[in-house]
Amino acid sequence: MNNKTILFLYTELSGYVLACFNFACENGYNVHVVNYPINSDAPFKFEKLIKKRLFFYNKNQFINTKKLNDFVLELNPGLILVSGWMDKLYFKFSSKINNTHKKILLLDNSWSNSLKQNLWSLLFNYRFKSSFQGIWVPGDVHKTYAKKLGFKDEEIYNGLYTCNTNLFNSFHLNTKLQKKSNFPRRFLYVGRYDEVKGLRNLWNSFINVVEKNDFQWELWCVGTGKLWNSRPQHPLIKHFGFVQPKELKKIIQDTGVYVLPSIYEPWGVSLHEMVSSGMPVLISENIGSKVYFLKEKINGLSFSHSRKNDLEDKIYNMMNLSNEELFVMGQESVNLSNKFSLDSWLNTLNILYD
Repeated sequence: MNNKTILFLYTELSGYVLACFNFACENGYNVHVVNYPINSDAPFKFEKLIKKRLFFYNKNQFINTKKLNDFVLELNPGLILVSGWMDKLYFKFSSKINNTHKKILLLDNSWSNSLKQNLWSLLFNYRFKSSFQGIWVPGDVHKTYAKKLGFKDEEIYNGLYTCNTNLFNSFHLNTKLQKKSNFPRRFLYVGRYDEVKGLRNLWNSFINVVEKNDFQWELWCVGTGKLWNSRPQHPLIKHFGFVQPKELKKIIQDTGVYVLPSIYEPWGVSLHEMVSSGMPVLISENIGSKVYFLKEKINGLSFSHSRKNDLEDKIYNMMNLSNEELFVMGQESVNLSNKFSLDSWLNTLNILYD
């Protein structure tokens, strides 16, 4: 078995995932990644990778399980990490073809107790569980589903996702004094322009609040997607399009409160990124990472999509806070941000590899 060689059978790459891969390379791993082509809604540019230890393969070059199995047999990794079961090629290879390598399932869905989940859990437990030696999930909220799939407590590992903590903590340190003296009264959204992100509710709620009251707040939105052509043109709303992670520094410096209004969000790494950068937050109750990165009225507020005008009310409440109160909330966010880190992610990888 090759020394510290690992293979990820992955879907879409992102900046925070690449930070993890790169960190593993810096600590002695040879990381091989089979991944989907870059998403046009999130065209990340990946820079400063340790190319001698980090290798990428377009998933489309593996036209069947035989091709993938031949590749794996030649590579002979010490560990294979598989992104769930949505990709049929990955899952068929992992559960039916390859039985010689240690495999860990990656899961970020939480348990909803739906009929579909219950039926799948029974089938997975009966037919596929034995193919995997463990499961890696983002946090405790995902453990219920992992247990339903048949994994025991000692086979379930937390901390699948983390942000590039070093990068976003540096944003906090570089803007702390400026925000303490003059807190920017601007909301920031970073993510896809998609219905599931709750953007229409955010845009409408923000416009209603500022037009009913004498608030000189702004809303800055970073991202692109299906709703781009439906974005509202309003003097207090600014649309940036997609921005590379390192280019976010100036935008974070000039904004004050992070808002994540998702209707459904299995985890929400962007919440981790923004608390790491020292921002108070306003988020929907549907964010998977909420339990780790929000303390109600301490570093931010949450709202419910099921309560009429709740987001509008919470936006109003945030706008009514003083600069001093908002700054203190931001410092509390930083205190919560160390629940997960690149170091903790690497520690779990080490345990899984051994």
